[in-house]
Amino acid sequence: MVDVILVWGAGLAALAALLPIRLRCRWDCPTVPSEAALYLTGGPWLGLLGLYLRRGPGSWRLGAALAGRPLPGLRLGGASPRPAAMAVQEPAKASRKAWPSGRRTKPERGSLARPLAAPLARFARSVPGTLRLRRLRVHGCWGTADPARTGLFFGAVQAVAPLLPARLDLDLAPDFQRQGFRGQVEVCLWFHLGLALLLLGRLLASIAWVFLRRRWAAHP
Repeated sequence: MVDVILVWGAGLAALAALLPIRLRCRWDCPTVPSEAALYLTGGPWLGLLGLYLRRGPGSWRLGAALAGRPLPGLRLGGASPRPAAMAVQEPAKASRKAWPSGRRTKPERGSLARPLAAPLARFARSVPGTLRLRRLRVHGCWGTADPARTGLFFGAVQAVAPLLPARLDLDLAPDFQRQGFRGQVEVCLWFHLGLALLLLGRLLASIAWVFLRRRWAAHP
């Protein structure tokens, strides 16, 4: 029985690593600014299971999400009043101890940073490849203080909208009476955990190889 559970667990873990993780960020900006809310959700299985973090009026809420829908969560607390300003005492500066004769006073700078610069730079260039934009949706109305400028802006939007890819959903209406944006902005990303683990493994292997080369050079 234990073997069956281990096999099933390993299979589910491997499948979860291969399938992308769905990351979603949604910002609701209603007419009343105090009712604005920020939703952050993420989970494996293309978002069927996951967690959400919601920023509402004055508090955060954390809970589980099922099929992209948030379930009743736990309130993390509201904004606490700031404590009164207290005098910050500067720590006493420790006296520098002189190095004994025959020892190095300064480490060799750049001796380890140079070999690690190439694998770290390669890892930094590869990390954006683990994220893929699934959908960007902007629905609502927007206006400026100048109605003429608002009209010019939406004329340009109407000209560019047919050229946008299908993953960019832009639905904006002009607001000639109020200034600012009111509506909803949603960004959906896919995070490839398996690829991220492969990149991390390659980075760790490169770092281990650098240390081994330094050890062999110091003790031939």
